[in-house]
Amino acid sequence: LNTKYLVTRQRLSDVGLTPVLESEQGNVYRNEAALPRAFLVDSVAVVPEREAALAMLKDPSFNPARVALVEKSPGVALGPIEGNSIAVTSYAPHQIDIETESDGAGLMVLSEVYYPAGWSATIDGEATEIFRTNYALRSVAVPPGHHDVSFRFEPASFSLGHTISRFASALVVLTFLVAALPRLKSVLMPVRGDDG
Repeated sequence: LNTKYLVTRQRLSDVGLTPVLESEQGNVYRNEAALPRAFLVDSVAVVPEREAALAMLKDPSFNPARVALVEKSPGVALGPIEGNSIAVTSYAPHQIDIETESDGAGLMVLSEVYYPAGWSATIDGEATEIFRTNYALRSVAVPPGHHDVSFRFEPASFSLGHTISRFASALVVLTFLVAALPRLKSVLMPVRGDDG
């Protein structure tokens, strides 16, 4: 999951972990092999069975910076992606915006949990498919060139709840106005006195 720092009570001596703090209360290690939040790969292995994908991820020879494990083929020819750049331009709980630049088509892996119930993705404003990648992450196939990739969390349940909430609020305001109308009339209408 591209975790950059590990916090543990145990002392670790794994290759690729640099001690940042070691004490009796706990230890902090920096994972030198951590990948960025978003990165491109130009090679995929289609592994539909989740147990097989987990086994491949545990294999020390697996390099997630070069190959992505996907449940189904992205349907495009990938690579080469030499000279690519990726920048996360906006990061919020419900929206992630990324700019990509590459010489060839690549699979852009986002180090965020794959959650199909509500997340959608667009490339330059056009809808695109999100792939389950490396068992738990998500990715999209990005064509060569400069592109704006956006992930949005807009589940149907949230939209329905928002609509119901707005309707209920409008109903409460309308009920208040109807109940207050007789009092408003008495305040706003001048009292007629006797003329004679």
